[in-house]
This record gives sequence, structure tokens and C-alpha cells, in this order.
Amino acid sequence: MLRRLLVLLMRHRLELSVALLLWWLLMSRMLVLFMVVRLRLPSTVAEAVIVRDAQGQAGLLVSRFDRYFDKATRSLQKLHQEDACQILGLYPHDKYRVSAKSICEGIARYASAPIVDIKKFIDLYAFSYIIGNGDLHAKNVALVELRPAGAFALSPCYDLVSTLPYGDRRMALPLGGRDDRFRVADFVEFGKQFDIPERAIRTSLKRMIERASPWLNRLGEIGLDKKSLTFLTKSIKERIERMGIEKNTG
Repeated sequence: MLRRLLVLLMRHRLELSVALLLWWLLMSRMLVLFMVVRLRLPSTVAEAVIVRDAQGQAGLLVSRFDRYFDKATRSLQKLHQEDACQILGLYPHDKYRVSAKSICEGIARYASAPIVDIKKFIDLYAFSYIIGNGDLHAKNVALVELRPAGAFALSPCYDLVSTLPYGDRRMALPLGGRDDRFRVADFVEFGKQFDIPERAIRTSLKRMIERASPWLNRLGEIGLDKKSLTFLTKSIKERIERMGIEKNTG
């Protein structure tokens, strides 16, 4: 992720220190994770807090959701987790060469409640599109083992960040042959391939759009310069408006 952003920065001839870039990434991730919680998306999100070391350097501390404390043995136990590349039998470097449909086919094959988890993935994808998370690739989607062992479900959201300020406007995973300029109808049509009710998608996205708008006023907390902040705010607002202009016909 960092390498990709640095390449984009060089391409646009932006002179930023690595420290400032890391701070932007940190604050962007933290704000987005908090946003997911407050929007009450069906998908859970990995718990995270900002911490500082002895020198005052900030970092993002994310709790592991592939571990649990076993009271009987008083020890940490592992929960099996497979990202989408592993599920589909692909190498890690293929993470940008996967479609949303392929990932949903993998979820349908291995998840214990496939319709529920595919619906959650569609919500995650729509949210990522709204905030401009162009780094939602196949290794940022995973299935995790549930207790008792044997059941698998879509993992909590992780590694969420807006890549819009760095010139990355398009989604990493094509959905329905598109990677930009989505409308609600695009997600409805995609969901039909996996028997996801149209009403469920429209209701979920309508709620997401309504709750996302007020967060435009908090984007300044990321710490971007004025030009980048203006561009980010305008871009997200346009995406929200594009997603929201369709009326519910289901």
C-alpha cells in the first residue's frame, strides 16, 4: 500500500515527507474505521486506537480478530483465516487481478452463511467506493473461522483508507465490469447474481448514504493540505450524490 501511494505521489510531483504521508495514512485509517462503526454497517470492523511510542511517534494499534483467549487453557488460540487470494488459490501478487464476482463466488463456496456474507461484502464495496478506497484488493477481504470450529464468515473490515488524495480514483476490484461511477442500480444488479434481495441492497445503501453525508465535515481531521482536502470532500460528495439520486423502486 505505502509503495503504491509513494509512486502516485511521485507521478503527481508532490513534495511530501514520509513522516507526513504516514500521518495522513494513520489519521485516514482511524477516521474511516470510526466512520464504519458510527454508520452501523452490517460488517463489523477491527477495533483500533492511536498509540504513541516513547518518542511520541503515532501508530495505529489494531486488535487481532483471528485470535481468542481460551479460559480453559488460559492461552491465546488461533482462528483460521483465509484472504480472498488464498480462497481462490491465487498468489499474493494477484491481489489486483481479481474481480468482485470471483470473490463473491469464493464466499459462496466456503462461507457458512453465503448470502449474508455476500451482502456484507457488497456493503463493504459500496462504502469503499463512497470514501474512495481504491485499495480494496483481494488480500483486504477474508473469511475467518467462527467458534465453534467449522463455520466461516466474512472477517471484520480492515485496512480501510481513502486513496483519493493520492490520485487513486478507481476501485481495485472491478464490479459488474466497472471500477468507477457506480450507482445503486449497479449493486442491485450485481447482487441478483447471488440471490441477494433488491430491497435489502437498496435499504442498506440508502441508510449508508444518509449517514455518510454528515461525515464530510470531519474530513479535515485527517490533516490534509487545503487543496487535497477540498478535492477529497468534493469527490466523496459527488459519489454520495451519484449514489443517492436513484429512488427506491423495489
